[in-house]
Formats: sequence, C-alpha cells, structure tokens
Amino acid sequence: MLEIDCSEQNNWWDMLKDTILEIREIEKEADEMCAKALEDAKNAVISADEESNKIKINAVNQVKEERKKVIEAAEKDATNQYDLIINSGIERAKELKENTDTSKAVDFIKEKLISSYGSR
Repeated sequence: MLEIDCSEQNNWWDMLKDTILEIREIEKEADEMCAKALEDAKNAVISADEESNKIKINAVNQVKEERKKVIEAAEKDATNQYDLIINSGIERAKELKENTDTSKAVDFIKEKLISSYGSR
C-alpha cells in the first residue's frame, strides 16, 4: 500500500496559501501605488495649470503696464510738441507784430477785401 504523509501535503497547502496571500498583498500594494501615482499626476496637472494661469496673468499685467507707460510717454511727447508749436507761433506772432508796419498791413487787408468782395 501507498502511504501518504499528510504533514507533507499540509506543508504544500500552507506554502500555497502563503504564496497566494503574498500575491494578494503585492497586488494591494500595487493598487495603492497606482492610486497614489494617479493622485500625484492629477496634482501635478492642477499645479501646472495654476502656474500657467499665474504666468498668463503676469504677462497680461506686464503688457498693460507697458501700454500704460507708452501711452503716458506719447501723451507727454504730444504735450511737449504742442507747447513747442504754440510757443513758436506766439514768438512768430510777436515778431510779425513788432516788425510789421501798421499802414502796410491795413493797405494789404484793404486790397484783399477789395479783390475778394469788390468795392461796395
């Protein structure tokens, strides 16, 4: 008769159970690692999106500031040019007033009026 040693069979079953338990534990750890990696990836995307928005807002604000500076400089330059033109005109008017003979000016105006409207 063939004799079967039950203790040897129990050792195999115990080893098989232990192996299955270890596999389940490793699968559980792998699932946890995947879940953690997924959460980390989501957080990285959210962080990158927030950083992207900050950079965009900073760029828009910088452009607005630069535009404001350019407009202020243009307005200042325009005011300076305007003042130069007005002052030049005032100086020219003073020169004409000082250097123009009144009787000649009156004669010139009369001549222009007569040529435009005729004598009435």
